Amino acid sequence: MDITREQREERYQKAPPAVQRLYDSEESGKHLFALFQRYQLPEEKYKAYGITVGNVILGFYPFWQLSELLQKDLGIPAEQATGIATDLQPFLAPIAGETVLVRKSAPLPQREMPPPQPDMPPTAPLAPPAWPQARPAAIPQYQKPLTSVPQYRNANLYQKPPQPPK
Repeated sequence: MDITREQREERYQKAPPAVQRLYDSEESGKHLFALFQRYQLPEEKYKAYGITVGNVILGFYPFWQLSELLQKDLGIPAEQATGIATDLQPFLAPIAGETVLVRKSAPLPQREMPPPQPDMPPTAPLAPPAWPQARPAAIPQYQKPLTSVPQYRNANLYQKPPQPPK
C-alpha cells in the first residue's frame, strides 16, 4: 500500500498526543538514528527507514509487520530487519494502547456457577491422612570389627561358632 504525504498528515492530525510526540519529537529522531547507525545501514536508506517506522507509528501497519516492511522497503536481510524491529519494540511501547500496534483481546465472558443440586448432600472436607505414630527403629551403633577384639584377632572367622547343646 502506497501512503501519500497527505494521508500521513491527515492521520497525524487525528492522532492522540502520545503518537504525535513519538512521531515528530527530537528524542524519537535521535533514537531512530542511533538504531540506524548501530545496524550500519547505508545513509541513502535513512529516508525509507524513517518513513517505514513512521507509518507503523501512525498505525498504517501493525507493529508485527515492521520486520517484513523493513526487508521490503530497505532491502535488508531478515536477521537485520528482525533485530531492528526487536530494538524498536520498547521504543514503540508507550503508544501500543493508542494505535493498532498490539491486538487487544476482548474481555472474557463471565459465567455464573450453577446452583447446588438439592438432592445431593454437601460434601465434607477431606480429613488429613492418619500418619503412623510408631517411632522409627533405632539407628544401630557402630560396632568394632571382630579383628580388633583381642580374643578374635587370630581366630578363624570363617568357621561356624560352636552350637550350644540342645
